[in-house]
Amino acid sequence: MSTLTIGSDFACVDNLHSVTYFSKVNDFNSFPTGVTVPNVLKRATTKTLKDGNKNITVSVAHFHIWANQSPVTPKANDKLTDADGVVWIVKEVEIGTLETRYKLTCMVAQ
Repeated sequence: MSTLTIGSDFACVDNLHSVTYFSKVNDFNSFPTGVTVPNVLKRATTKTLKDGNKNITVSVAHFHIWANQSPVTPKANDKLTDADGVVWIVKEVEIGTLETRYKLTCMVAQ
């Protein structure tokens, strides 16, 4: 019987997949070759924003990346490509679950 640990608690109940992560290196929109990050949990949703008199619906996702499995430290304005080939822009990074994972709030790249 395996033991659940705080660093792998999602793995037993969720469908995890790998993403390709691209760190932004300067203000000229330069991204080096991406690195693969395994066992990422994705929670996708949509969000409605007000723009004057019209509503705009955007795709938003939260990606949970385990700190001990990530070769990069995520930061805002980085990019990642999910298992479906969709490119996402990192808008916000939070550190969660006793600093064992990063929670990335991302929007689909336009």
